[in-house]
Amino acid sequence: MGNAKLIVIAVSAGLAGSAAASIVTLTPDQINGGDSSTAAYDNGDVIMRALIGGSTATFNANAARLGIDDQGTNANAFNDPDTDPNNGNEEMLEMAFSANAGLTQMSWDFSRAANVEISGFLADPGASFSGQFQDPNGVEPDLNAIYDALTGTLSFALPFNIAFGNNDGFLDLANAAASAGATLTLKVTDTDQAGAQLAITSISYDNNVPAPAGAALLAGAGLAAMRRRR
Repeated sequence: MGNAKLIVIAVSAGLAGSAAASIVTLTPDQINGGDSSTAAYDNGDVIMRALIGGSTATFNANAARLGIDDQGTNANAFNDPDTDPNNGNEEMLEMAFSANAGLTQMSWDFSRAANVEISGFLADPGASFSGQFQDPNGVEPDLNAIYDALTGTLSFALPFNIAFGNNDGFLDLANAAASAGATLTLKVTDTDQAGAQLAITSISYDNNVPAPAGAALLAGAGLAAMRRRR
């Protein structure tokens, strides 16, 4: 696990068949290794890959904010340099989880996008938001995430006035099983203003998700295929 931070949270003993959740929080320096030639991170629980329009790219070397190196409009974020969301220059983060690991949280600062999209979920991840979201006028925003069950895609907007600042915002996912054994792909777009960006400051996942029968074999095959592609 390297120097990944482990936080163990006990799940209620009254839930039959449940297990203690082991939350692993990864920071940008752990993922990119402080090396802008890093194209993928693999710790056994999850493989993370930097992509541009589906093609392999490399992470930045920033210790505080994860992004893609020397591309788009900001090397310290995942971004889309123009207003076309489908022309192949969108920066993406791919996360392939093992059968017993699933996404639980992601944080960011200095970000803004009309659409943050995470595709590949197997079920509704139970999204909510936390952190110091507040616009300059002191009004608490009403952030909403929309889950499309037909496509397995979670979408939400991050307005400039509440997300572009030094305070971390958090996407919290209550259902880690929704991404256990799945491959998620994150991208940000904005059809009104060029330069949408998401500066990721941490990614957390549960690596003790009970796997349905047969899921371990399928997820293991998927991870093996990704490792062969690298």
